[in-house]
Order: sequence, then C-alpha cells, then structure tokens
Amino acid sequence: MIDENYKMFSEWFSSYVETYLHKDIATIGHVGDIRDFRKLLQLLAINASQQLNMSRYATDIGVDVKTIKRWISILEASYIIFLVPPFYKNYGKRIVKSPKIYFYDTGLVSFLTGIENKTQFEKGPMAGSIFENYMVSEILKKELHQKTMAEIYYLRTSNGVEVDLIIDRKNRKEFIEIKNSQTFTPRMIAAINEFMEETDKGYLIYRGENFVYPPPIKIINYKNYLSANDNDVIDGTHEV
Repeated sequence: MIDENYKMFSEWFSSYVETYLHKDIATIGHVGDIRDFRKLLQLLAINASQQLNMSRYATDIGVDVKTIKRWISILEASYIIFLVPPFYKNYGKRIVKSPKIYFYDTGLVSFLTGIENKTQFEKGPMAGSIFENYMVSEILKKELHQKTMAEIYYLRTSNGVEVDLIIDRKNRKEFIEIKNSQTFTPRMIAAINEFMEETDKGYLIYRGENFVYPPPIKIINYKNYLSANDNDVIDGTHEV
C-alpha cells in the first residue's frame, strides 16, 4: 500500500512538473532551454535547505550566472521556491551572506530527488534536509497566515556555526534549531546559546518528546510546535 501511494505521488508530481515547465514557464517566456531550466530545478531540490550557489549551478548547467539569477526569480515568483536571507546585524564580516534555498512543497523536493518509498524519505541522504525544509516552510506559512509581520533569517559563521532559523519580531528574536532526530543532546543547542541575547528565546524543534529545559530555551516536538498558538509557544504556557 505504501509503494502504491508513492507511485501515485510520483505520477501526480510528474504531471505537475511537466505542466509547470511546458505551459506556465512557456507563458512567462525568456527561459530559453526548458531542459536546462529543469536541471536547475533538480539541482535546487538536491540542495534544498542549503546555501544558494549560483556560480556552481551556472557551471554545472552550462549557462551564465545572469541566467541562473533570472530563473531563480521566476521560481520565486511562481511560488516554487523561497530564499531565506542571512541575519548578520551586529555580527560583522564573519557571517556568511548567501541565502538558503527552500521549496514551498517538500513533496516536490522528494519527487525531484528520486525518493520512491517511505524508507528513502525517512532514512535516505535527503531526510534531514527535507525535514528542515518542511519545518521552515510551515513556519513561514504560519507567520504569513497570522500576519505577524515577522521576518525570517538564518545565521551561519565563516567557521560553520549555524542557527537554522531566526524569527525577528523586532522587539525580540527567536532562535530555532531543527533536527531530524528523536534524541536530544546539548550540542544541538550550542549555536543558539552562542548567539542569543537577553530578550531572545530559543527552540530546539525535533521528532522527540517535549521536556522541560531551563529557560529561555524550549525542547519541543515539531508537531506540538506547529499546532501551538503563538502565545502558547512564545510565553511558555504550552506544556513541555
């Protein structure tokens, strides 16, 4: 039954991609070679939740960076992907300043990266990236739906210390680590502890159980985080 579900899933996304490429993109125009455009789409899926590297994509596909930049804009405008910019206020030159790539629909990522069954989805090499992409896209949708006017960022230093997501609410920031794991270890929140300021809050969102952790950091199951009301999560009234 699971394999049959994935077969139907694959057939649906195959039809969706072909319609998008040959009808929607053709209508927009100025794409050039549809096959090259599809290569970019696949490269972006392989690199979901990673930093955008337009120079590398241009080399791999055999087009110039200006073309890659234009195609990225088309994918953003048609709500296939979105970019999360780096947060570098107050942190200086040691912060990496390239955006990260995310897809609005992780099902599309799975299709484009050749995931054909549940085992590949949950334990394959893309599992962590897809889980992070899913969480970031759901958090973005939640913020937009609630009209919070918050902005989202990520943070990464030149020596590789990274915070997956920062929600900037102007008067405070929420630092979020996203882990495709059911087991908590203190090193998972090391980056949060390094960058949080006095008024900020921190969250580790993962597949494990909620449990109490000294404020201002919360260890919370991803389903509980997404289902909680804003005040539940932010003010600490949600049971952990």
